[in-house]
Amino acid sequence: MKQCLFCVQVTFLLLFFAMGCDAFNALSSSNSKTAMDSGLRGKLLMGPTCPAPSSEKDCSPVPVSATIEVLNPGGEVVKTFQSDEEGNFEVMLAPGTYRLRPARDPEESVGKIMAVEPRGLRPSQVEVQANEIKEITLVLDSGIR
Repeated sequence: MKQCLFCVQVTFLLLFFAMGCDAFNALSSSNSKTAMDSGLRGKLLMGPTCPAPSSEKDCSPVPVSATIEVLNPGGEVVKTFQSDEEGNFEVMLAPGTYRLRPARDPEESVGKIMAVEPRGLRPSQVEVQANEIKEITLVLDSGIR
């Protein structure tokens, strides 16, 4: 009987501890929004993919894996990120204005950023708002003409 009572006490202690940690984590995460609740998510493409577009050949930009640098208004690199093989990326950033550029990696042959979509954004410049993940598409210049 004493062993059973001890097991019940231990079970309640473990349950209380587990609930207490979850409750504390829930409270602390909901009460303290951080700057890292914002950033960019999207697709990285490269194009054109052939020298002269024609009706026979699709020269549309294609997804690319590359490293992109994030610069603050002073031109300092504050973060780098890598897109996956399908061109998908996500990077968490504090709210602010940033410039994006391909990393200067000799093993990557990517050109400058030609466009940032949605339309209306200046090439390579993005504005990150607090508590928002902005969806964008970056198009790198392949250099093919």
